[in-house]
Amino acid sequence: MLTNIPADKWLSLGIVDGRNIWKNNLNESAKIVEKCADALGPNKIMVAPSCSLLHSPIDLDNEKTLDDEFKNWLSFAKQKLAEVSILARAENEGPEEFEQEFADNAKAIQSRQTSERIHNDNVKKRVASLTPQDARRDSAFKERIKLQKAALALPLLPITTIGSFPQTMIS
Repeated sequence: MLTNIPADKWLSLGIVDGRNIWKNNLNESAKIVEKCADALGPNKIMVAPSCSLLHSPIDLDNEKTLDDEFKNWLSFAKQKLAEVSILARAENEGPEEFEQEFADNAKAIQSRQTSERIHNDNVKKRVASLTPQDARRDSAFKERIKLQKAALALPLLPITTIGSFPQTMIS
């Protein structure tokens, strides 16, 4: 596929996922960047986020109450741009210049993949024991909706405050 790109064109690699809050796996992404650079030649690729970072939280540094383990798994807009920079500079300047950043990133990725916080054997066993019957309702929708309306007494068009709370200040 890379061979179909005309010699006078550049390739923008949207390699850093802008649609979530998790750190990018720099080692995996660097392999893709290197493969593309090898195929297209020097200075023919641009490293970028996969999309606008408009809806990403701005800066993880503003988060003062998150515990260190969880915070180390995250990457907000500012940190995602740093990931883009590291990947581009590692390709241009050589990966050995960024060994510490890649090692720290690999450690964070590994921590999230193995943390008991999100990998709970009891939950895995419970999920594995689910049967098709567990997905069935005991009553018909018409019965459930009557009970819900009676219990909640919501107006015809209920609204929420999600999105209306004050946002993080930009410093």
